Amino acid sequence: MGRFVLRRLIQMIPLLIGITIITFALANLVPGSPVSNLELDPGARPEDVQRIRANLGLDEPLHVR
Repeated sequence: MGRFVLRRLIQMIPLLIGITIITFALANLVPGSPVSNLELDPGARPEDVQRIRANLGLDEPLHVR
């Protein structure tokens, strides 16, 4: 029974890595961004939008994020 549990735990590692990669890819393939609504807001200054984008790391390339 212990070998079975150990084997299942080891199998979970690639599964979790795969799920993480798929989720990251889907989040980046969706059109728009989390700050795209702020860009359309007339009261939002461009400096604020850039600051939020930098704080979220959205200005970095994909391999750095």
